[in-house]
Amino acid sequence: WSREQSDEVYQAILEQLQHAPILEGKYTSANGRVKKYKTNSIIQPLSREARKLGDGKNPSLGIVDEYHAHETSEIYDVLDSGMVARRSPLMAIITTAGFNMERPCFKEYQYTSKILDPDADTENDDYFVMICELDPDDDIKDESNWIKANPIVATYPEGMESLRSALKVALEVPEKMRSFLTKNMNRWVDQKDNGYMKMSKWRACNGEIPDLENMAVYLGLDLSMTTDLTSVGWIGVLDGIYYVGQHSFMPEGRAKEKMATDKVPYDLWKEMGYIT
Repeated sequence: WSREQSDEVYQAILEQLQHAPILEGKYTSANGRVKKYKTNSIIQPLSREARKLGDGKNPSLGIVDEYHAHETSEIYDVLDSGMVARRSPLMAIITTAGFNMERPCFKEYQYTSKILDPDADTENDDYFVMICELDPDDDIKDESNWIKANPIVATYPEGMESLRSALKVALEVPEKMRSFLTKNMNRWVDQKDNGYMKMSKWRACNGEIPDLENMAVYLGLDLSMTTDLTSVGWIGVLDGIYYVGQHSFMPEGRAKEKMATDKVPYDLWKEMGYIT
């Protein structure tokens, strides 16, 4: 997403090329990109920050690094759509867990988790998934669990000692626990869980809404001034259970502009029926 982040994978590739004698003289490296003489192909880092998104390109390989930090799926979508004409394209996502469950990476995590779940109906033989994480009920203090999220680091003494030190700090400084869980244990932790409402409890309320005809329904309306959202919300009560819903409206001509400024996927919400 950022210029610095996109450069991480690029620099790793460049270092491998420079240490491969067999490739000497077969490529050039200048102006932030690698070019191969024979095929005229290039390796180039892309970032939203540098306004280099890859529009108009048709990559054979796309690597999305630290996807949890991406505010939107913009870069992923551009790379993915550009691969349509390729015979054997490959897209790779490298990431740890993150703090924001409203970002596209968490949606991707939910989807890939279903692919791995033998009890789920989701199948995708074109998608290789490897998620190294603790199980939901695992004790983070039990060192035998650490290898689940750290298949390399937890195999040698220095790595284990590093994890012990990180856990010790996280236990003594609560503000650091969220970072330990996401970066070291690869467990998603919603940053909003310390806010007004725990999002885990919010998601637990998800379910089917019955016919409103037999309910007592209370409506609320928030009118926009000019270009922001106009929204209507409602609460229905039936047999002591509260059912809540809402729908929003936005001028179509301002949707793309608002997507850029608000950092939210209004186009996706439209497809899902949340806004009109």
